[in-house]
Amino acid sequence: YTIFVADDELLDSVRFAVDAINGVFIEPYDSSGDVFSLVEILKNKDKAFETDNEGYDQVASALYAALLSAGLPTESITRVPHKLRVDYIEPGLDAWISGNAGDLKFTNPFKHKIAVFASVERGMINVAIAGHMSDDAGDFKLETEIVQKVAPPVYYVENNNLKPGEKRVLSAGKDGLVVNVLRNGEIIGTDTYEAEKAIIQIGPDTDWKNENK
Repeated sequence: YTIFVADDELLDSVRFAVDAINGVFIEPYDSSGDVFSLVEILKNKDKAFETDNEGYDQVASALYAALLSAGLPTESITRVPHKLRVDYIEPGLDAWISGNAGDLKFTNPFKHKIAVFASVERGMINVAIAGHMSDDAGDFKLETEIVQKVAPPVYYVENNNLKPGEKRVLSAGKDGLVVNVLRNGEIIGTDTYEAEKAIIQIGPDTDWKNENK
């Protein structure tokens, strides 16, 4: 699965997380009880790692989508979505990492070990899952379906430097969403995202009372 790096300032943390997971092998769960934990892998690489970093979230999101694309059953994966939808991956496919509060964990349900390969090149994060050919369950197509939208609330701030009636959008906000995730046409998960408020500056004496607040 491939996604773009949302901000060049995140490249260092993205590379850190990519290097941490690249080449990791996970034994079948029945034989060894291996549980992949992204937080633990990051801690093992550097015990002083930041526990709340959007770069880690991006790598976690690409890994989560890659696991679903590889056919891992959802009961083998533990993941926490963001409260607000993010812009670098489809809603329903993101994963939030934050120390003990948010982690991406999974076990290997197949008969043979699997491996995670990851890289970041030209501003793109690439994550792939590799395994034994005999465990291949076929091709999997992921889709997301928005089933509900909630308009963002609007917060008005008076700015005396603006003319009466003039408005300036500081933040357009984001819709709240309810999203189904489908794999080969079957719903495998539903996520709910909160609406993010819009912030609009208004000039003095601007009539805004009839608008959503």
